Amino acid sequence: MKINLIVCILCLHTNLVCSKLINYLFDKHIQTKVRFDELTDNTDLISLCKYHFSSTRILSILFENNHNENWKYFSNKFIRKMSEYLNIPTIVTEMEKSKGGGGGIFPPHIPNKDSEHIRPDYINNYPAESQHSYILLAEDPKYLRSYVVEGRRNSQQQNWNPKDNFLLIIPIMSHLSCNNANDTFDVAKKFWEKSGIINTVTYVKFFYKCGFMKDIVFMYNPFKIESSGDDNEGKRIPINLKHLSHIPKTYLKRTWNLESYSVKISLFNIFPTSVRECMNCNSTSNSIEIPGFDKRNFKKYENCNCSYKGRDWEVLKNLAKYMNFIPSIISEGILPDVSEAIDQLIRSQSEIAFNERYMKDYNSSFIEFTMPAFYTRKIVVIVAKAQNIPIWMVIWKYFSGLFWICFIITFIASTLLWYKLRKYNENVSKLTNTLDMFAVFITMSLSLVTKVVNNSQRLLLTCCLFSSLIIMSYFQSSLLDVVSYPHFYPEINTLSQLDKANIPIFTDDSSLVDTFNELPKVINLKNKVKYELNFSVDALLQEMIIFKNSSFLTSMVEAVWFIGKYQNELHIVQEHPREYFVSYLIPKGSPYATRIHNLLGKMTAAGLVRKWDLDTSYNLNLEASRNKTSVTSENSTTVFCLYNLVFSFIVFGVGISVSVLVFFIELVSWLKNKSNL
Repeated sequence: MKINLIVCILCLHTNLVCSKLINYLFDKHIQTKVRFDELTDNTDLISLCKYHFSSTRILSILFENNHNENWKYFSNKFIRKMSEYLNIPTIVTEMEKSKGGGGGIFPPHIPNKDSEHIRPDYINNYPAESQHSYILLAEDPKYLRSYVVEGRRNSQQQNWNPKDNFLLIIPIMSHLSCNNANDTFDVAKKFWEKSGIINTVTYVKFFYKCGFMKDIVFMYNPFKIESSGDDNEGKRIPINLKHLSHIPKTYLKRTWNLESYSVKISLFNIFPTSVRECMNCNSTSNSIEIPGFDKRNFKKYENCNCSYKGRDWEVLKNLAKYMNFIPSIISEGILPDVSEAIDQLIRSQSEIAFNERYMKDYNSSFIEFTMPAFYTRKIVVIVAKAQNIPIWMVIWKYFSGLFWICFIITFIASTLLWYKLRKYNENVSKLTNTLDMFAVFITMSLSLVTKVVNNSQRLLLTCCLFSSLIIMSYFQSSLLDVVSYPHFYPEINTLSQLDKANIPIFTDDSSLVDTFNELPKVINLKNKVKYELNFSVDALLQEMIIFKNSSFLTSMVEAVWFIGKYQNELHIVQEHPREYFVSYLIPKGSPYATRIHNLLGKMTAAGLVRKWDLDTSYNLNLEASRNKTSVTSENSTTVFCLYNLVFSFIVFGVGISVSVLVFFIELVSWLKNKSNL
């Protein structure tokens, strides 16, 4: 009896254990897989994917590597169903975190040739804005967040384009994932902060009970600002899968109106397009050692009330108005040139570099230029103006050497002929004859004209007087020009002449160091360019004017300003080595790019950019006139000085000396003749 009772109890207990075991297996495996199938076959999810990826040419699915059997089943089923339903060439890749914070360049995603035939017709007409879309499949929100935070350091993320569409599928399947469920919103936020990706849909599905948390589909809008309450909650936009029309198909709908979002703008104090004017500033002097340069001294301004003027500032103000954002100005640091602007863009310290830059190769694949380019800037070389030619030397240089040769030959021939004609009628010495003919050639008053006795002498004298009248008229008019206007030695107008001058070429812009690299005729000039980090341009120009031992490489706009400031002391070499288009810099694939291109194109076509540039040039010319500086001389009312008239005194001195010498010779000759008598 007892044995039967024990057997009955064991059988009953075994049935209970088996029943619980069966229920457990059904809940954990069979029922879970059924729920997985419900999600993968969910028509709402399929509709969301088709709508979100309607213009996609290539789809990449990146999944988390998880050894959980349920996860393996779900991920394989999901990937297979997406490829089947979407009918888009698909690339499946396992998520890989970067090692050591780096990673090589990830090869571009190229679709399989065999998959081309399955591409539907609507895919062939994809817009250029969204070619490649991504689905990120991860069970643990914390793992996905750490993967996204790596940003461009991760080789798989280096080809992510903010213009592409992203879908995040996060199925919560375990207690650990449940504890990290609050990170789902932060994942979408990090997409924007690290990679600038804005058009991201996040789908969170709870297969594991996590308190009161429910399934949610949402988008993150970084530009949404809540007037009250949790700002992060305001930026989370829930999506009703029954109504998908309000989901932006591209990122453009978000960037059209930034809703007073604060955009980090790099705007340096660069003359003349963005000149900073600060008031009530507290400045501190700092110095730093930079390898390859002398010690750099700079001032750091704090608590300033600053404003800007110039064309770049006008463009920025209007861009901020029509895109509806608030510019947060990031000023220059130690190296206020293009290298620092690029570095700020790469490090995400700024989102737009709003100083005009030359459109050239800066050896960086992480930046691009805004379009359209405004216009071109000529790169020119400023040199010191050639020295004044002394007036006494200008007189001789005014006529060519051939003229002086012809004049001397004519004078000698006329003197000889005049001597032959006079010798037959009177006794005349050769010296007296030469002096008489010289008097004729310089149109002096002549007493011998009345003493001419024959027609041959009259004819020769008439020709000589007429020709000397013409020559002296030219000579006197040249004297008027010489004393009225300054004359200079030949200017340096070609790069070949600049090369022969053998003077260094300084520049304060590191992007101009390679200006002469592609000019084979003046290849030596590239070795003469010197980029100076810490020097005053005005001090350099003043030294250049005084010693004429250097030159300065800059843009034509700045050159015109310096020419106006140092009038008649600087000269622009007419042959310019380069001419660049100018534009602004943005990170490659910037989400603001299309909107910026659109507005800049309208401003340029309307002539506004040109108008602002002309206004800047006009103000510069006025300021240059007010700040006009003379380095080599002081203002004086003296028209002529002794140096200008030195030639006349030299001639007078030579004449007096010759007269005294002739007087002594005649006196000695007279004394000898008297003693002989």
